This record gives sequence, C-alpha cells and structure tokens, in this order.
Amino acid sequence: MSIEVTTRDAMIADLERQLNDLQIAHNNTQNELAQTRDELEEVHGTLEHANAMLAAHDAQHLLEQEGGNGEGEAPDSDMDTEDDMPPLPAPPSPMGSEATANNLDDF
Repeated sequence: MSIEVTTRDAMIADLERQLNDLQIAHNNTQNELAQTRDELEEVHGTLEHANAMLAAHDAQHLLEQEGGNGEGEAPDSDMDTEDDMPPLPAPPSPMGSEATANNLDDF
C-alpha cells in the first residue's frame, strides 16, 4: 500500500511540475504575442506615414510634370524634397523573451 501511495504522490508531483511549466510557457507566449502585436502596430504606423509621404511626393511630381502653375514648376509646398519630410519613427528596441520568463502576473 505504501508503494502505491508513494508512486501516486510522485505522479501528482510530476503532473504539478508539468502544469507549472505549461503555465509559464503559456504566459511567455502571451507576452511575446503582445510584444509582436505592438511591433506590428508600430510598423503599420510607419508604413502609413511612408505611404502618405509617397503620395505627397507623387502629387508634387505630377504637378511639376503638368506645369501646375503655368510655368512648368509646381508651387512651393511644405514637402518639396525628402529633406523637408518629417523623419520616420525609430524602429522598436529589441527585447528578448528573457524579460518575460517566469512571469505569471497575467495568468
């Protein structure tokens, strides 16, 4: 009887360790997904900004080709050249999964 209880207790302890490991892995995965989502949102914003700058540049180029003001030159704008365009946001800083390891606050 004692051997059966010891075996059962060992199995329970092993299952509890496995469950704890799964909870940690699940939490780390959730944190990594949240970080990836934030990075994708930042990339999306950067792409929208770049598309707006390209659209402004294309519009300026079309005006220059069509002679928009009758003299073959487009009127001056706030964004005549790439140098006049606002800078793109800085890329996200890389964070490893080490920052989220063993963190069960959100679980």
